[in-house]
Amino acid sequence: MKKPKILSKFSLKFTRLSLEIIILIVSVVVITVLTSGLIAKWLDESINLEVPSIGNINVIGVEAYWNIECTNKTELIDWGVIYPGESKDVTFYVKSISNKDVVLSFNLTNWVPPTISNYINLTWDYNEAPLSPGKVIPITFTLTVSSSDSFINYLVEKKVQEFSVDILIYPLKFF
Repeated sequence: MKKPKILSKFSLKFTRLSLEIIILIVSVVVITVLTSGLIAKWLDESINLEVPSIGNINVIGVEAYWNIECTNKTELIDWGVIYPGESKDVTFYVKSISNKDVVLSFNLTNWVPPTISNYINLTWDYNEAPLSPGKVIPITFTLTVSSSDSFINYLVEKKVQEFSVDILIYPLKFF
């Protein structure tokens, strides 16, 4: 049985039209992906959201060192460049210079810029075990930076190029 010519012409036009629509859709998707990638790359290069950071270490009743032998004293943590949403660990050694056992605590002061503290968290792994006179223990501080939209807006609006904070490590209790 022979197909009518009208149906085969319709089928041919429909198939050709469908193929053109598929090619158009694929082209739009490819162009959209490439354009968004180029825009993201441009924004990444033009809006510098890296934040160099410094922590000044102040101590009372203890001393801070980079090595367990306590020969390389430190008063500064250079966290390096940190990006929104990132965490960085820094480990140093704390030596008790007290004549009694102590339990340590820390406090953060002198944030520059002052309100950046709303977006940054600093924790340590010290478990409040008493530190005997002359004893040396490793302590790791973890700096965590927010990835929230409000923090990114804060960095851009305030034109933040770096931040710093003073870390005071002190005896909370004496035994």
